[in-house]
Amino acid sequence: MPRAAAASRPDKRLRSIRFQIVAAVAGTTIIAGLLLLPFAQRLIDRSFQAFEVARAEVEAERMQTILAGVGESFGRTALDYSRWDETVEFVAGRNPGWLDEQLTPDVLANFHANLIVMVDRTLKPVGMRHDGDRALLDRLPALLRERQLCELARDTREPLYRFALVDARPFVLVCTPVMPQEGNEPAVGAMLWVAELDARRRAELMRLTQFPFELGPVPERPVLAMAFGEDAIDMRQPVRDWDGHVAMQAQVRLQRLLGPQRKLVSRVALLLLGVAVLLPPLIVLVLLEALVVRRIQRVSHWVRATRVGGPVVVESQLRRIADGRAGFAELQKLAHDVAALAEHLDALRAGWQAAAMSDSLTGLGNRARLMLDLDDLLDMPRTQVALLLLDLDGFKAINDTLGHPVGDALLKEVAEKLVALLPESARAYRLGGDEFAAVIAGAEREAVDALAERLARQLRFVRHAPEAPLVVTASIGTAYAGGEEAPAVSELLTRADVAMYEAKRVGRGGFRRYSPSLRAEQRERTEVVNALRVALEHGRLKAWFQPIATAADGRIQAVEALARWHEPGWGWVSPARFIPAAERAGLIAEVDLAVIADALEAFAPLRALHPALRLHVNVSARSLADPGFLDRLFASVRRSAVPADAVAVELTETDLSVSHEQLEDALGRLRAFGIHLIIDDFGVGASSLGRLAAIHPEAIKIDGSFVRDVHGDGGRICRAIVELARELGLATVAEYVEREDQAVALAAMGCTALQGYGVGQPMPAEALAPWLAQHEDRSGAARAERAPA
Repeated sequence: MPRAAAASRPDKRLRSIRFQIVAAVAGTTIIAGLLLLPFAQRLIDRSFQAFEVARAEVEAERMQTILAGVGESFGRTALDYSRWDETVEFVAGRNPGWLDEQLTPDVLANFHANLIVMVDRTLKPVGMRHDGDRALLDRLPALLRERQLCELARDTREPLYRFALVDARPFVLVCTPVMPQEGNEPAVGAMLWVAELDARRRAELMRLTQFPFELGPVPERPVLAMAFGEDAIDMRQPVRDWDGHVAMQAQVRLQRLLGPQRKLVSRVALLLLGVAVLLPPLIVLVLLEALVVRRIQRVSHWVRATRVGGPVVVESQLRRIADGRAGFAELQKLAHDVAALAEHLDALRAGWQAAAMSDSLTGLGNRARLMLDLDDLLDMPRTQVALLLLDLDGFKAINDTLGHPVGDALLKEVAEKLVALLPESARAYRLGGDEFAAVIAGAEREAVDALAERLARQLRFVRHAPEAPLVVTASIGTAYAGGEEAPAVSELLTRADVAMYEAKRVGRGGFRRYSPSLRAEQRERTEVVNALRVALEHGRLKAWFQPIATAADGRIQAVEALARWHEPGWGWVSPARFIPAAERAGLIAEVDLAVIADALEAFAPLRALHPALRLHVNVSARSLADPGFLDRLFASVRRSAVPADAVAVELTETDLSVSHEQLEDALGRLRAFGIHLIIDDFGVGASSLGRLAAIHPEAIKIDGSFVRDVHGDGGRICRAIVELARELGLATVAEYVEREDQAVALAAMGCTALQGYGVGQPMPAEALAPWLAQHEDRSGAARAERAPA
């Protein structure tokens, strides 16, 4: 009995498997059918509705064409009357009897016209006929105000029509020019014909459209153009005049043509969906029985026979399995394939883990590998760990100019050099892009600093581009952990990152070691940038002005606008503090525009008092590289009413030292607009004299370092710059003139103008006008004293 019960269990299990699979398939198909049924119904309705919409649009267009034909036909009828010579004579005032002879009540009746008005060339009424409709006569002044229609008809010499509603009654208005049939003489006036689209005429139009409609006013608020009912479509169609103007709308009711067909298709779709729901479980049941259940039963039978029959039966069954006659070989092959797949997945998993921890281009460890290694090293007690972060300076120019294959080759070369230069105990990583890292365990800080310096020297690459050689250097930041310091991995990375960006900031191609002061400085720079954004939004950047005087007689010829920023809670923020921060944060164009706009607004009234005075404004080369900067600058000049030739842009010589096409185009646009160019800080940059002659600025400003030493070697440089400028036809301005002896020496050299505290300090706009008046008084008195008696 127990053996029989054990033998029956596989059959019960098979029945359970069969039932579960069929039930699962049936349930899935039923749920899918229930979910698909609304979608199918919606799809059917949408298809039929699309057809109905297309039909409605065609009918609406046909109705518009028919209504337009009414206006055009009415216009051709009226045009015949307007071309008669007697009509022309009547409008011209030479045939007064024409009106009674020709425009009789029969004429109005024949043409279904309610009102005919004759106007002369000035659109003044000269004659009228009507059918006695008081409502229409009361609206006559308003109808005659359709001056645009009559004027256009008179000038275009063509009949024009328009639809109108008078007390909810639809009318068609036609205006035709009154002019001779032949010749090119101008129209002497116009005729306005008004006809009601009454019930009889609307019935005639409905016979043409083959559907009913009503004409009414255009609603003030938009409504649905089409509304679908069970058996009909309610449509609102605007009625357009000859020029597209909408004067009223037609309310149309179209019968839906495909209602029975839509219901039939819905029933067929429901039937097909029912078949699709029932058929898969039946197919699954048959296939499951034939392909799976019978083979499992056969395997189960072999197992039972083996357990009962002993070794002989086992040998027989193995022979049958080997021959493949029993079908058991499929299951055996399946087990073998599953095992092989498991081995393959194990190998893939190992490969994926290795790939997830390495960089595909260089073969170095990646950021994930670095994080794990640092975590392991920092967990080891009393272990000194040094982290070096390297970022390539100028690498983007390599990719942009020479292409990504050259950039990839350079990254591989950097990886090879990095591995060769690091000690054997160190590990190298590529974190992404042009950023690399190295981890050194157990090294002293002095040795790591020496290694960082050597890396900075060795990781310098030159690639030759068509325009000029491209130089790539490495900026390196170092941070340390171990001993008493045990920062987290993320904190160690942040410290190295702070040091690396400090190395970039102070000159690139070098290295910096992290210290708490660097973090404080970076935080302070971030605060400055954030405060600067707010200051730009609230207009806190202002322009102060420093005078520029002629060296010969001390007259003030120009003022330079200097950026000043007063921040609540901080006080005055030095330009040396916020201008570099603005350049690093990409805000320099906004700063330049804000200061220039404030300077132009303050300078405009001052220019009215001093017509010869000019304004100098400072602009960064990064601002000129901004595509929209010059358009905004020109717009500010136009709004200020300051002439463009009264404005000069000062650009440092260092900004001009690197030539690129965008900067050259910007300088050309400045010259074309009329703004002058002045080279600032001349003598300390690296621009060639040939470049200076090609740009040909209006003036150059001698750098203040030479002016301060005007009685020494600096004076000889000043004299050489003045002579060079004179040969090139350029003016010269000396900066930082603070003493009388400097001014005298520079004037003796032939310097054109002077600027500095010796001339005047920077001052706000409200103080500039009084200062200029006082300066003119003092200069006039001084010139009078020097004048011969």
